[in-house]
Amino acid sequence: REKLAKRTYYGVFVDGKLVSAGAVCARLPELGLICDVYTREEYRRRGYATAVTSAATRRVVSSGAMAFLCVEEGNEEAIRVYRKIGYSILRTRPWIIAKPSTPLDQ
Repeated sequence: REKLAKRTYYGVFVDGKLVSAGAVCARLPELGLICDVYTREEYRRRGYATAVTSAATRRVVSSGAMAFLCVEEGNEEAIRVYRKIGYSILRTRPWIIAKPSTPLDQ
């Protein structure tokens, strides 16, 4: 709840059901991170992700900051949406994920 309280979420509802959402997750004076963009599979390609990402982006930009987001390299649908809004790829970077073989508390 605390994490959600610090984020500004935008959503699209169809027949009372949340079908797409996105958020402004972190803010610095010059930057705002757009995150948690997701649309239920059966509601994709209807402009909903574009709408929530655009709303979150407008929120950041209207405050004088630059908006940014991260997307997985092979996620062509998301990349298409973000490019349509005006985002461009600034850089790519690898992710390193630790998977301990034993619980960390042992």
